[in-house]
Amino acid sequence: MVRMVARLRFVLSGLLVACSCEGNGLRTLTIYDAGDTGGTGGSQSAACVPGASVACACPAGHQGTQTCTSSNTFAACVCSAPTADAGGDGGATSPPDASAAVGGSGGPAGTGAGGSGGPAGGGGTGGQPATATSAEPGGCVPGVSVACACATGQQGAQTCTSVGTFAACVCVEPTADAGSGPRPITPAALGAQYKFDPNDVPGWQLDPSDSQAFQILAEGTPADLFSFMDGGADLYTDSGCTVSLYESLVSSNQELAVIWAMYFGTDAKTTAMFNTRKSTAGVSLPIPNYNASDAIGKSALTVHTVYAHVGAMYYEMQMSGFTDATSAFQAASQILDVFRSKTR
Repeated sequence: MVRMVARLRFVLSGLLVACSCEGNGLRTLTIYDAGDTGGTGGSQSAACVPGASVACACPAGHQGTQTCTSSNTFAACVCSAPTADAGGDGGATSPPDASAAVGGSGGPAGTGAGGSGGPAGGGGTGGQPATATSAEPGGCVPGVSVACACATGQQGAQTCTSVGTFAACVCVEPTADAGSGPRPITPAALGAQYKFDPNDVPGWQLDPSDSQAFQILAEGTPADLFSFMDGGADLYTDSGCTVSLYESLVSSNQELAVIWAMYFGTDAKTTAMFNTRKSTAGVSLPIPNYNASDAIGKSALTVHTVYAHVGAMYYEMQMSGFTDATSAFQAASQILDVFRSKTR
């Protein structure tokens, strides 16, 4: 009996048990064999307890959740869209603790001088917990997602691969909200997005008789707003316009529509620009299918002018060659519908 107790103590002393906990629940449990008499041993990879749910890092910088599968690896991180904070800037989200989900790696293999037949040893004390920069095989639990740093300074996420090393950091460009600065866009991108196509409105096309029927107006381009607007650009650039388009359209009935499409970066700035022009120009005529808070018109002899805004874009149109204001504003409404559909 004494010999059996002593042997039991010897066997238990040959096992190292490592675990990590979160809150009141056990997350991982990894057992390492410290080596028996005889044979040389290997190391064990860290694993997770099936069903355990832990916090994980999402590419957009916020936290999600992921669950340990029946194969003792974590499923993909489940991320929901972060909600905007209406008041002030929130504090930075703390990244999940990689060491809480990953067991320590085993030490050097144990060796024995005794007889053969002993189980493989994984001797030594546990190593340091894996981190997002670990390159040691078995250093992280496959599937676990942790926070990482992006080149832009924001927080991204990277996932442990099946070989126990972390994949590259995945970063998502942050979205701008109404309280942030202008959403940047390049002149070329604006031109590609809003250039009028012959199929947009039946019977209308860019005026083939106008060599400047389509122009991208911005600093660093062949033309800019100052040189193209006869000195009236200050009103718009001082209000936040960063890049604009000039488009000259002609209909099959030889009616003309000269369009200024201006990008201000935020809805608030285009709304302010619209309200300024609405009050200073004394406009009051309705545009079909549009509220007076979004589009309004003015007629002066044979030229009918429309002022409108959709999202971060502000528009002014000069319609001419029409028999009356009603037909001019109806055509303007169709053209506005096209630009609204192009706004993403």
